[in-house]
Amino acid sequence: MKVVIRDVRISDAEIIARINVDTWRSAYAGLIDEKTLQNLSYSDKVNGWKNRIESLDDRTQIFVAELNNELVGFALAGQEQQDPSIKSKQYKGELMAIYVSEKFQRKGIGTQLVLKVADYFISNNINSTCVWTLKENPYSDFYDKLGAELIDSKPHLIDQKEYTLISYGWKDNKSIMNSNQSKIANNKK
Repeated sequence: MKVVIRDVRISDAEIIARINVDTWRSAYAGLIDEKTLQNLSYSDKVNGWKNRIESLDDRTQIFVAELNNELVGFALAGQEQQDPSIKSKQYKGELMAIYVSEKFQRKGIGTQLVLKVADYFISNNINSTCVWTLKENPYSDFYDKLGAELIDSKPHLIDQKEYTLISYGWKDNKSIMNSNQSKIANNKK
């Protein structure tokens, strides 16, 4: 399985939006209010992702994963946290979003995206990373498997309903690279 991780292009916005909406609907079914999930709009997300891609600067980056020339996942990374907590402030980079199409999950693509983000941070002298996720996210064990530590939690509103976000962190981005390279090698066989 040959996965290519590359920088985002504006032409990727529509597929990114579809992956974003579809992944939310599948991962959070039964966890987030059903009306909220059904109200997610591809067209709204396309516009949002186009704007985000067009406004990328030297402090944020989006990487996409392609399998056989099909975009199957993406990750958004920022060199500063958008809404840090007291405990997460020691982490200088943030994995702001990571999504892989449902049929391509658990195939190492998410790991490759995280490694690309870690490499991006290392090349920009950002030595630590955190990620926030919904506490009930059925895929949060992904971060544990990549060596992240649970560091914090905070309340978060989605459509006027309160949920809990939890944060995972890696104190050393090089450790992400070192401990996960063998996983990538095994997935390429």
